[in-house]
Amino acid sequence: MHGHNQRGKRPSNYGKPMSEEQKEKLRKNHADVSGENNPMFGTHRVHSEETIEKMRESHIGDKNAFWIDGLGNERGSATHRGLNFYPLNKKTKIANSPHHIDDDVVIFIPREMHKKYYHRRDKPETMKKLNELAFEFYTIQWFEEHNIKDW
Repeated sequence: MHGHNQRGKRPSNYGKPMSEEQKEKLRKNHADVSGENNPMFGTHRVHSEETIEKMRESHIGDKNAFWIDGLGNERGSATHRGLNFYPLNKKTKIANSPHHIDDDVVIFIPREMHKKYYHRRDKPETMKKLNELAFEFYTIQWFEEHNIKDW
């Protein structure tokens, strides 16, 4: 919120131009930390390969704060949109795009399939075709996972 204080209100001097005297006082009292005056100037601080590896290891998989059953980003996106996230199938290389068939249940389907059909949750008529395809994909995937060939 540019131009607002922490309470969401504009400061009393908002929109009032500063006098030249005020500008000069600010210039005098403001520390010059540009270029060589910056305490970090010329330090070229770089993490060692060992440190980078330690940091990477500390954030991989279930050590990551957003990791929940390997679905951190997808689950977070759904929560942000006010949805629950209960997947019927697992995310795979092929089924990599989560599709909400309702406000709670998700089926992972191929990204190309998900993008091919325009759909919005608030317009059920746009969801019908993609939901049918998602259920068909899920059914085929389920039978393949359980080695059932004749159905």
